[in-house]
Amino acid sequence: MRVQNKLLFATLALVLVLILATGFAFYHYSESVGLERTRAQMQTVAGTLALQLESRVQQMDSALLFLISEPDFLSAISYYTMPGSEEADNQSLIYRNAAIIRRTIKGYTISKNFYRSVLFTSRGDYFDSRPWNEAFTREDVLSILSDMPWLERASAQWGRMLLLPPHENLWEEDGGMVYSVVRALPTTTGATCYLEIQNTMDELTEILHAPTLSDMRVAVLMQDGETFYSSDSPRASGDELLVFSDANRFGLTVRISQSRETALVMLQPLRMQVVALCAVAFVASAAYLYFASRRLTKPIRAIRQTMEQTALETLDNPRLPTGGDELKALSEAFGNLCERLKLSMDAQMLAQEREARARFDALQAQADPHFLYNTLNVIAGRAMTIGDEEIVDTCEEIAAMLRYSADTRERTATIGREAAHLTTYLALMKKRYRQKLEYTVEVAPEIARQPMPKLVLQQFSENAIRHGLAQTGRNLCFTLRGTACDGRWRIEIADNGAGFAPGVLAKLRETLREGRVPLDGLSIGGMGIVNTYARLRAFYGAAFEMNLFNAETGARITLSAPLETAEKEENTCE
Repeated sequence: MRVQNKLLFATLALVLVLILATGFAFYHYSESVGLERTRAQMQTVAGTLALQLESRVQQMDSALLFLISEPDFLSAISYYTMPGSEEADNQSLIYRNAAIIRRTIKGYTISKNFYRSVLFTSRGDYFDSRPWNEAFTREDVLSILSDMPWLERASAQWGRMLLLPPHENLWEEDGGMVYSVVRALPTTTGATCYLEIQNTMDELTEILHAPTLSDMRVAVLMQDGETFYSSDSPRASGDELLVFSDANRFGLTVRISQSRETALVMLQPLRMQVVALCAVAFVASAAYLYFASRRLTKPIRAIRQTMEQTALETLDNPRLPTGGDELKALSEAFGNLCERLKLSMDAQMLAQEREARARFDALQAQADPHFLYNTLNVIAGRAMTIGDEEIVDTCEEIAAMLRYSADTRERTATIGREAAHLTTYLALMKKRYRQKLEYTVEVAPEIARQPMPKLVLQQFSENAIRHGLAQTGRNLCFTLRGTACDGRWRIEIADNGAGFAPGVLAKLRETLREGRVPLDGLSIGGMGIVNTYARLRAFYGAAFEMNLFNAETGARITLSAPLETAEKEENTCE
C-alpha cells in the first residue's frame, strides 16, 4: 500500500472516530435533556392529577359534611334508630323521620354530582339515594355488612372521613367497582350510623387520565402504602421513567411511569439529523484529506523515483532531487543510505573472510575431544596397572560427560539421557566434595523417552553446588524427581542451600513472565537460568512452564511440558 493511502486511511480512521464520538456525545446529551424535559412534564402532570383527585374527594367529603350538618337529618336518624321504633304506636313517627332521611340523601346536589349516597346502620337500617335499591330487609343489610371489612376502621375514626379505594359495589347486583368516602356517626340509641358517598371507577379513570402523555401508567398510593388505584395500561419492557407527586391533603400520592423507549420517540428526527451531519462531515473530511495527502507525499514520490533509478555503480554520486525542507531531508537521508550501503558491502566482505576463518578454527577444534579421550584412556590404563579403580571410574565418567557434551551431531536428547548425564556429573562432584554432597535423581519410566534439549538439567545442579555450598557452609542435598501427571511431564528440582535472594528471585520471575531473553552468553559454560528457560521455551513453545520459588530451606524449581502423543497415558499425580 502506498504511503499516501496509508496516511489517508489512518487519518480517515481518526476523523471517523472523532466524528462518531462527537455525534454520540451530542446525541447522548440531547437524549438526557429530552428525558429530563419529559420527566419534568410527567412531574407536572402527576401534581395536577393529585390536585384533581384531592378536589374530587373533597367534594365527596363536603357532601357528607352537608348531610351531618342538617339538624333535622340528625334528629330523624336518632328517632328512627331509637328503641321500640318497630312498635305500632311509633309507626307514624318512624315514617315521618324516614321521609326526612330519604329526602335529605336524595338531595338534588348529591344525586347530580355523585353516583350514590347511602345511609345504613349497624342494626340493619338502610337508605339509598337510588330508590329502586331500597328493597333490602334487615337480614339482607346485615349480610352485606358482614362482607365489609372496613366497618371497624370507619367506627374507629369517630366521625372522621375514611377514604375507601376502589371496591365492589355490594348495594347492587353486578354493581361494578366504585370508590367512596365514609363517615361513621354514633347515635344516642347506641347504634352506629354509616354515611357513604360513592363514585364509579369510570369517573375515577377520567379524573386520572392525562392525554398529554402517551403510554402512561398511573397509580395512586395511599398514605399507608396501599394502592388506591392503578391503570390497566400494559407495562412496557425495558427501562422506565418514574415520578411521584407530593402527597395531597388526603395522603394520596400519584405515581406516573412511562417507558424510556416511548419517551425517546420524539428524539427520532434528531437522531436522523445527527447521522446525516456525521455523514456529511466524514465525506468533506475525506475529500480534504485526499488532496492534502497527495500534496504532502509529493516529495516522497520524487525520492522514490530517484531510488528506483539508483544502481550500484551510482552509489557514490546519486542524482538527488532538490525542493522544500521535507524533500531536502529525504534526499540527505538517501545520500546517507547510499554511503552506509557502501560501508555495509565492505563489512560484508570482511565478515565473509572471518566466517571462513571461523570454519577453519571449528575444524581444528574437532580434534580436541579426541586428544582428551586418548589422554583419559592413558590415565585409566595407568590406573588399572596400579590397581586404582576409583581413578578408572573417574576417567570413564569424565569421558562419558565429554562424549555427551561434545557430540554435535544431535542437539537434543531425552529426559532419561539428561538424567543419566546429570547422575554422572553429580557422581564426579561427589568424589570431589565427599560427604558434603548428597543427591537423588529419580525419573519415572513414563517420561524417560520424552525429548529435551541437551545440557539443561546440569545447569541447575551447577547452580545448587556453586551457591549452596559456598553460601551456607553446610552439607548440600540435591534432589531431582520426574513424574507424569494429566498428560504432562513434570520435573521438580530442590536443594537445601541458601535459596534465591529476594531481589534476584523477583527479577528472575519478572524476566520469565515478560519473556525477555538475552541474546548473548549462550555458551554452555555461561548459560544461566534465563537462557536455559529460553532454550526450553523455544523447544516446547508456549505450553512450557517454569516456576521458581524458595522453600523452607533452599530453592525449588519446577519444569513442565505436555507429553508427546505417543507417550500420553492415564497418569495420576503423585
